[in-house]
Amino acid sequence: MTIKILAVDIGNTNISIGLFDNGTIVNHSRIAVSHLNQKEDLPETWWKDLDFTRIKDVVTASVNPEAESLFSNWLKNKYNKKPIAIGIDVQPHITMKVDNYETVGIDRILNVIAGYQLMGRGTIVIDLGTAITFDIVSDSGDFIGGVISPGTNMCSKALNEQTSKLPYVPIKRVEKALGKDTHSAILSGIYWGTIGSINKIVEVLSNEINFKPAVIATGGGAVLFAEHIKGLEKTFPLLTLEGIKIVYDKIN
Repeated sequence: MTIKILAVDIGNTNISIGLFDNGTIVNHSRIAVSHLNQKEDLPETWWKDLDFTRIKDVVTASVNPEAESLFSNWLKNKYNKKPIAIGIDVQPHITMKVDNYETVGIDRILNVIAGYQLMGRGTIVIDLGTAITFDIVSDSGDFIGGVISPGTNMCSKALNEQTSKLPYVPIKRVEKALGKDTHSAILSGIYWGTIGSINKIVEVLSNEINFKPAVIATGGGAVLFAEHIKGLEKTFPLLTLEGIKIVYDKIN
């Protein structure tokens, strides 16, 4: 019988779910956290064909304690499964060369663990999610720190909520910087501003460390910006899920 593991990355905005079959991810879905509450079942489009009797373990990693609790209760009530929580039930094995390491989000740790294993050397991992994070693993496999900056949706909401007339603008790819109206000006400012920020942060980080890092990207926004990120070697859309599986494998 094949060994199937369900990896679940619970973020602030989305829940990313991956089914691993003998170490390879064979199915994936993303569900909005807003769907997860005690009065509403999760969308059945993906779950309905999932045979939980053949899943050995459900393994979660979360930066959202409330959503994690709701998901765990839903899983137990519907499928009689108790998840293994990374960071609580299982600790990732990585040397943390940072101050107050206990405050570092588990997603950031899993990203560098997966990035190091996939790239085989020191790496900067750019995760374009609710926030944009830049995390560095050294050539020796140590987590040495990173940068956290606002995500694109956060920037658009801030412009809308902190001004009287500027609208909220969903961010998408744009070809030109010159905006001809307020909507396109906001879109351009956030899109090209994000690209400029990413490239400058990678440049400064690369100059501060004593090795030449690989540069990789992950997260829901990676597809929007990958072509403009200087020196980007690879994009791994499911990097955090890969990190969950790597940590899980070390206890089995």
